[in-house]
Amino acid sequence: MEKAVDYEIANWNLVPVKYLDFFQKKADYKIESIRDLNYNCLRLYSLFKCVGIDKPNGIYTMFKEGLPLDNLIWWDFVVENDEGFVHLVRTCKQLEVTFYHEDSNFNIHTFFQKNLEKYKDEINIQILKFEKHIVYINHYKSYLNSITDLIEEVRSKNLDEPSLIKGHIAPKEDIDIYLSDLKLYTDNLITFHPKAKSLLLNTAFMIESFINIIIRIGVKKELLNYENVLKKYLNYSFKEKLENIKFFTHIFNHDIDIDRQEIKNILDLMSIRNKYVHFDENSKINILGEEYFDDIFPLFNLTKKSFQIEVLNKTYLNPSKENVEKYYESAFNFIDYIFSLIDYRYIENIKILIEINPLSYNTKKKVYSAIFPDAGIEFYLDLKK
Repeated sequence: MEKAVDYEIANWNLVPVKYLDFFQKKADYKIESIRDLNYNCLRLYSLFKCVGIDKPNGIYTMFKEGLPLDNLIWWDFVVENDEGFVHLVRTCKQLEVTFYHEDSNFNIHTFFQKNLEKYKDEINIQILKFEKHIVYINHYKSYLNSITDLIEEVRSKNLDEPSLIKGHIAPKEDIDIYLSDLKLYTDNLITFHPKAKSLLLNTAFMIESFINIIIRIGVKKELLNYENVLKKYLNYSFKEKLENIKFFTHIFNHDIDIDRQEIKNILDLMSIRNKYVHFDENSKINILGEEYFDDIFPLFNLTKKSFQIEVLNKTYLNPSKENVEKYYESAFNFIDYIFSLIDYRYIENIKILIEINPLSYNTKKKVYSAIFPDAGIEFYLDLKK
């Protein structure tokens, strides 16, 4: 009678002699490999842990240098029984498995699926023992990247108005030049307007995100156990957050002086942002003036600029280039001021954390951290011919 394949992983935890003989080329087993294995890495890793393997025991893990993320291969497991071996490898790019079995009917997917199902409760318990990191978008960093790009585009826009023609009679050549300049001016205004408004709004959002992340990083330890209280504070108005930030955090040496110019400028910016976003029709920022008609007859006053230029400027030159520049500079003055109030022992680490995107929160240690390496780092091996 043909012997049934033993898929029980607990029976495979032998010293991997066969695998080492294969790895050292002392044996020529007919192995099979799958380079793009499609399983949940967390659950597979937990499976090996919960059947008695304390930590990854593969040959690559043994010879790793530095932390796993610094290596081409992050971790690997080897299990073996009298009939064969299984070598599971998590590279920086994919999940791979190499296996050998004396019985050609052995199916690696059956091996994983049966054990993942059998040990699912143990796997769930094992997962709870790991450090869980909740990964967040760092909106501050995203908005910062956005405004540093936008400011260059806004600054580069030529908003010089076309030279006016006095009166309404002029040579054709002058009219053609004026119309050409007017078209160029209109095109520049149309491209300037959404970028300027986006810059203003994103600058306000950046500042609010900055304060929120400062609060999250520096929150008093007592509040970590009272998430509802912290959530209520984070839902305060921007001004209220500033006024109470020293009470809710442990990193500030002094209260924020609401009367300082750096703060006043940013409070103005927040007010402008809110009026744009909520379209407050009664606010000065959204009202461009008043005009009168007598039935069909317009009663517009005379202006220094032409009627066309006036209409274009009312439509597109809001916010103005000067205001955009003012609030852009004010944002960085505000950040500098906030850092001047923080205990110097925390500043360096805070500055590192706020530049990380995405940012993670370690739920076990209750601290923010970076868990992803530089996105520009990739590992590849040359193909040897």
